[in-house]
Amino acid sequence: MIGIIEDIIKFILTHRFIRIGINYIIASFLLFFVAIVAMIFYKKGVIYYNPLILFQKETYIWLWENYKLYIVAVVGIEQLILWFYFFYTKIKKTNPKMLAKKDEIIRVPLEEVMKLWLDENELQEFYAKSKENSRQKTAIIKDSEVLEVWINSINELFIDEVKLFIYEVIRPNFSYFSEKELQMVVFILTLLQDNRDCPSVTSNYHSDSNNQYKTEMLTIKMSAYEALAKYIPLLEHTLGVARNVIKVLDSKKVSPSKRQQLIPKTIISALAHDLGKIARYNSQVTTDSDYSRRRKELPHNEISSIIVEEIGFLEVKLEKEYIKEISQAVKLHHTAPSPENMLLSVLIEADWNARDNEKMTCRERIKKEMGQSLEKEMKRQISNGRTQEVKEVVSEEIQEEALPKRTQDKELELLKEPQNETPNESLEETKEENLTIEQESFVTNETTINPTKETDEELSDFDSRSPSDDLGLNKNGYYVAMIATAALEKEKSLKLISNAKETMGTEALMYNHKGNILVFFKSESIPSTETMLNKIFLFQPSKIGYLHLKGENNIYASLAKIENVLEDSEVGVVNCKQEKQLEPLRNTDKESIGESKVLEMENSFKNVMQSLAETKQKTDDNQESPFNAEKFLSAIFSKIKEKISEVSHASSGFYALPYKARGRILVSGQFLNDIIAEVTQCSQKEAEKRKNFFVKQYGSKESNPRFIFDIAITKGFYTSVYYLVDRKGKKTEYICIPFDRKALDIDNAKMDYYMKKETIQGYKIEPFKNFT
Repeated sequence: MIGIIEDIIKFILTHRFIRIGINYIIASFLLFFVAIVAMIFYKKGVIYYNPLILFQKETYIWLWENYKLYIVAVVGIEQLILWFYFFYTKIKKTNPKMLAKKDEIIRVPLEEVMKLWLDENELQEFYAKSKENSRQKTAIIKDSEVLEVWINSINELFIDEVKLFIYEVIRPNFSYFSEKELQMVVFILTLLQDNRDCPSVTSNYHSDSNNQYKTEMLTIKMSAYEALAKYIPLLEHTLGVARNVIKVLDSKKVSPSKRQQLIPKTIISALAHDLGKIARYNSQVTTDSDYSRRRKELPHNEISSIIVEEIGFLEVKLEKEYIKEISQAVKLHHTAPSPENMLLSVLIEADWNARDNEKMTCRERIKKEMGQSLEKEMKRQISNGRTQEVKEVVSEEIQEEALPKRTQDKELELLKEPQNETPNESLEETKEENLTIEQESFVTNETTINPTKETDEELSDFDSRSPSDDLGLNKNGYYVAMIATAALEKEKSLKLISNAKETMGTEALMYNHKGNILVFFKSESIPSTETMLNKIFLFQPSKIGYLHLKGENNIYASLAKIENVLEDSEVGVVNCKQEKQLEPLRNTDKESIGESKVLEMENSFKNVMQSLAETKQKTDDNQESPFNAEKFLSAIFSKIKEKISEVSHASSGFYALPYKARGRILVSGQFLNDIIAEVTQCSQKEAEKRKNFFVKQYGSKESNPRFIFDIAITKGFYTSVYYLVDRKGKKTEYICIPFDRKALDIDNAKMDYYMKKETIQGYKIEPFKNFT
């Protein structure tokens, strides 16, 4: 019996017209039944309605006798509707124009359907065979002989820079490329090489993103735009981005099969992403007039997208969907990364990393050129016998063009680097201007001049100074500084003397006192004094104490104050007038100074300490240590950007957090301490003081430029408090320094990138309520 039923069902399913007939009969009876129900309901009303009458023969006889015309009309209309519906469905299936829209079609992945009859192992085996078959249709044979033949055939086309790129990037990933993909790589590399003089930045397009580099200063005199245009050509930048995409891709959580698919796409996208910057692009598919028009109307990334499509469609003839994907990534590479688009995210991150590296390269090249020009100037001046002028030129140039991460050790090496170890003659010393002239030896052989090793003269002893020397006692604006060099080696001490003379100027008087350096000089204010002394400290870390000579009547008493303070102080620059009370002087010092003078000096210090007693605790907590902050700005900003949205093991939880609502980057106070300690090479205690100075210098209302906001500096605070709410709703204080995002060169796209990092998902930042 069951077999008969199965045969009947199979017969019905295999004969289309029988299925249509059965559907027609069922639909007719259902519609007629609905019409009868409606008629009874209409005639009798809901109160008298009885469903059982639908199953009585008398009901239908009575309806036919009384409502014959009505029933005929209902059946006729019903049949028309049914026939219209069946014809419409038939025409719709045969006419493509009447097919459903794409959004009406439910698409189910093939893998989901195949799981109905295949297990996991069978699916993997099926896809392995499918990929192998499809790859064989488009890929060239990937063996070592073919690789060598291909590389040898294209080697003659390219310069060494491109050959190196092919060897480092294309060769290891050769097996992932199809023949047409390799053709496109060669085509783009040829285009870049033919235009290798084109710079990597351009502003020839409306609203171009490269314009932001004009406001970013790499040095005091050169913007990032000028440096990138001068030192980084488009070819170098493009190859750098293409190298970076492999590194970025390796850092992502991507399956091996997905990685193999993405490598050709990411490399081609990286090579093509800035083709729109080429000033004289011309091919069979784009006229000069069209390009000139686009140049005025479109930014470089959109022109690059157009060029990619033209090369891919018309030259290489790759698939449309494949080229569209690459073209879209190139077009959007200056927008925010999208987690859903892996190709775009990899390209954007690789481009950012390449630009950061290029800025560092520009700084190094500027520094190298500056050193070469200074060396040439030094040789020219030496040949004319004017060494003193060279010293002044070198000092002025170094101060004006101070670069991040540059120390004065390197600057002096430019002056001291020996080129011939055979001394022949030395330059005369100029004692009248009290400056150390480095002894330069050089050998003249026809037209060749080679400077040789130099030495420094020692300082005269303070006790044997000339009576006519004006030390500035009891004068406003005159200072004395003691640099502790007694424990230094002689060579370092001599270098320090030379550096001190260059820093303090020709009017300063310098002496040797008990193995230490004494400097008597004039300065406009205490901050400018500390700035000069900090330059000396950066050259050679040591104890440096200074004293304003206003109110000082005995120089030996003043020196005793400095010696006493330096004895207990740490390495750094110290204002000895604000330090602890002077200990009782030794009997020998009392005899040389006079008992009355000693008592007068001690009473003066007692009064000073009493006036400072009420604010001592706050001074200890918020003490500032001036340093050349501008010199380290770029290094500090770079390290902050590296750690945005990164988890820290410190109590704060994060190194730095993006706060888009106010356009701030909230940098952990401890993290900024660590950065300053690293880049300025100082202790954590000193870094805390320098951080306070840094915050005050760039966070006050009068600061120009101003990088830091939301801190009540006028009330004595150096940090701000925001509230960090974690995924569980727990609120914790986040002690930080809020930097303006524009100061760190972070645009909206980068801000979105930091906001979407997985490490900070689920966290919220609430505005600060008070200061710490």
